[in-house]
Amino acid sequence: KNVFFYQIFQSGIDVVKKFYPNGIVGEPKRSYAINHDLGLVDLREKLQNKSSVVRYATENMLNFSGGIYRDEYFRPYVELQSDAVLGLKIYNEIQYGALEYEPSVKSLDRYRKKLLDYYLRKDIRFVLYVCTNESTITAIRQIEDELKPNGKTKLYFAYFDNVMKCSDVVTFQGRKDASILIK
Repeated sequence: KNVFFYQIFQSGIDVVKKFYPNGIVGEPKRSYAINHDLGLVDLREKLQNKSSVVRYATENMLNFSGGIYRDEYFRPYVELQSDAVLGLKIYNEIQYGALEYEPSVKSLDRYRKKLLDYYLRKDIRFVLYVCTNESTITAIRQIEDELKPNGKTKLYFAYFDNVMKCSDVVTFQGRKDASILIK
C-alpha cells in the first residue's frame, strides 16, 4: 500500500493565508506521528459529512486559524490540544465536544492528566475517543472510573474500524448505556 504524505512549506503557507480573512496564527509544525495524522484525516472524511455534524474543526484549525484560535469558545480545546472539535446536533440542540484519536496505548499518567483536564472543563460537554484496540479503551475507562466514579459520563468510545465501516449511524458508547449517535 502506498501513501502520499505532504508537508506544507512557506510558499504553501503563503497561499493558504489568502483563503483565511482572519489570518493564520503561527506556523504549522512538523508532525512526527504520521499514522496518527492519517487516521485523523480518515476520521474527518467519515464524520464531517454526517448530517448531525454541524461543525468540524481540526487541531490545525484550532491552532492556526486566526478566527478559531482567537474565539474564546474554542479556547478550552486549544489549551487541551484536542485532536478535533465537533459541533453535533443532539436533540435539536448544538453541542460541542472534543474528538481524540488513540491508535496505540500511551502512558496511563498521560491519559490521567488529559481526562482530569477534560472533566475539570465544564464548557466541554463530551469527548469522543476513537481507539484501535480494547486495551486502550479499557485503560481510559479505568482512569475515568477513578477520577469520576459516579455521575454522568463525558467520555464515549468507538473502534476506528467500526467508524470506518459504518455507512449510516456511528455509535460512540459511554458507561451505563450512555451513547452518542452521529447520523
